[in-house]
Amino acid sequence: MTSYGTGSEYCKVVSWSGDEANAQADVACFDADGEPTDTRFVIVYTDDKVSVT
Repeated sequence: MTSYGTGSEYCKVVSWSGDEANAQADVACFDADGEPTDTRFVIVYTDDKVSVT
């Protein structure tokens, strides 16, 4: 996961649940002082299953 923009904000996944068909993640973002803040972020989820045809 990556926050983006010109600031020093950062984000992290604090918990996740579900399975590969229905995953949910709780995300928290913070400013440079460690205070909670709103910021934009990108999160990408992949699973380890490979389909071979």
